[in-house]
Amino acid sequence: MAYGFTAASSQSLTAPISTETRITGAITLAAWIKSTGVYNSPVGRVMSRAATAVDGRAYTLELNSSGQVSSNMNPTGLGADNFVTTGTTVVGTNARHIAATFSPSTFSRVYLDGSQDAERTSSVPASIADLNLYGLSFGGLPGSSFFFNGTIAEVGIWNAALTASEIASLAKGMTCDKIRPQNLAFYAPLVRDLNDQKGGLTITNNNGATVANHPRVYA
Repeated sequence: MAYGFTAASSQSLTAPISTETRITGAITLAAWIKSTGVYNSPVGRVMSRAATAVDGRAYTLELNSSGQVSSNMNPTGLGADNFVTTGTTVVGTNARHIAATFSPSTFSRVYLDGSQDAERTSSVPASIADLNLYGLSFGGLPGSSFFFNGTIAEVGIWNAALTASEIASLAKGMTCDKIRPQNLAFYAPLVRDLNDQKGGLTITNNNGATVANHPRVYA
């Protein structure tokens, strides 16, 4: 199962700020998604720690208006100059695994279906903005226009940059809690119940995101 989002209905999930997700160093973001093929402009947020404004982001994983997976690990919370974007459009008919990893001053990478699809190694930030007033959002930012069309499942955030083989294991169907659990900071399977199985954060459903079918992910 998964949660389904309709951009026109401004649907999203949110979790409050926590010490575990105030990550400013190495990080990994991962999720299973199924896009409807209707992409929001400028972006549809799959997950983010950000404000409601465009210039208020710490870390994001999203689809741009062309349906390409994109990630931003922002050192100041301002501007849009630290994006890494795949060259592949996410077709709206299949479930796809997407992920982003960040190693301070070294690399930012985006993965699609377990394979690295884009990398940035120049002008990589030394840290991610804290933006300590904001928690997590999934499927969009409440009060913004960044809503996602489709389903999201198996959301994981780690306070480490996972290796290519670890990302590949997630894309083969391994659940997030089985991959480097000592660094797992947030884990929401989004299978009917809305809960963070790692840190116990309460996840709020905004505007009626609904339970949807999703291919089985194996433990």
